Amino acid sequence: MRRQFRRPKMTSMTFAERALELFQRRLPPVERLDWLANQLLALAAECGSLSLRILPSFRGEDPTFECSDSDHALTSKDRGPLRVFRTLLARLAKMAEEENGADFEPYGGRLHFDRPGPGGPVRLDVEFKNTTVAQSVTLTKAAPPRVSVPAG
Repeated sequence: MRRQFRRPKMTSMTFAERALELFQRRLPPVERLDWLANQLLALAAECGSLSLRILPSFRGEDPTFECSDSDHALTSKDRGPLRVFRTLLARLAKMAEEENGADFEPYGGRLHFDRPGPGGPVRLDVEFKNTTVAQSVTLTKAAPPRVSVPAG
């Protein structure tokens, strides 16, 4: 059974701000990853391109979480996104396996998701890295898949 989640109303914020805000939501751990993954996919379907990554620490400083859309980039030292991000990336890989048969590669790769968008169905190309050295994901809206109609 697939759960449907309501989209939060944050339209006066940039897409990068909205993405960062999603990580601040307090949800039960069982629901949080799926909710967060689906909300980020919905946000990418709306804005066209969304990138998230953990910037490594330098000189003993804590790592930084970065969210960016095509026009804005935000950083946060909040530990919340840092704690859940690698698990979220692995969850996206598992979702792609469940939804479209992609090989389960939790440490990185290219995935796609078909989702509803504001103007109709969209395909989201997802490229991610999930290693001890690099943690990042870029979600980009692509042309929807073409449906071939059999000649009749």
